[in-house]
Amino acid sequence: MSIDRRRHTRYDVSELWKLKSSLTPAPSACHLMTMSAGGCGFWSPDVQGDFGTTVKVTCHFTYEGMSTVEVKGDLLYRYPHPVNGQLGQFLGVKFDEASIELIRPVIEAIDADPQYRKEVGAVVPKKVATPRR
Repeated sequence: MSIDRRRHTRYDVSELWKLKSSLTPAPSACHLMTMSAGGCGFWSPDVQGDFGTTVKVTCHFTYEGMSTVEVKGDLLYRYPHPVNGQLGQFLGVKFDEASIELIRPVIEAIDADPQYRKEVGAVVPKKVATPRR
């Protein structure tokens, strides 16, 4: 049995279309998979490229009806991870302490949204729905 030592509730936001996001620098198009007040996880189909780890990143989050929030953080890890049968990489970001208060309104909106699914432990979604048009 593993113990989850995270300080913040983590949400599976892989299918929460009201939340838009971006990560820079990024190896290619990234899809936001998980989010908490302390960090987030992106999936990228790019398994190549010299992206490295322990680099400073900037994340932008826009929740429906809210202004865009920019937060800074560190890319702590990346590892191979399949989604929808395609091998890509999962990128784990830890937000800077100063960014935690900036992201709080977005987290509160996710928590109040009936569409969200809380995530348990270190599980990462293995499926991403096709975006609605």
